[in-house]
Amino acid sequence: MASPPLRCVRRPAQPSHHCPVEEATIMVVVGADVHKRSHTFVAVDAVGKQLGQLTVDATTKGHHKALAWVRKSFPGEVVWAIEDCRHLSARLERDL
Repeated sequence: MASPPLRCVRRPAQPSHHCPVEEATIMVVVGADVHKRSHTFVAVDAVGKQLGQLTVDATTKGHHKALAWVRKSFPGEVVWAIEDCRHLSARLERDL
C-alpha cells in the first residue's frame, strides 16, 4: 500500500536576535507522523540528518508545544511536511 502524499506548509521563522547575520543558517524540514492520540515531529537538515524529535498530544495545546519547540530549536527557515491524512491532520494544519 502506498503512503499518503505529503503536503508542505511554509511558515516564516521567528526572528532570532541572538544569531549574527554572518552566521550560516540551515534549512530544516520538520516531518509530522500523525496518529489519533499523538503526533511525532522529526526535524532534519538538508541532507537528512536528524536534528531533533518531539512527540506531543494530538491537541491544539500539543501543536502549540511543537511549534514553540521548532521556533526555539531551529531559528532559520523551516518547512513543515505533514502526512495528508485529513481525518488525523486537519486540526494540526489549522493550528500551524
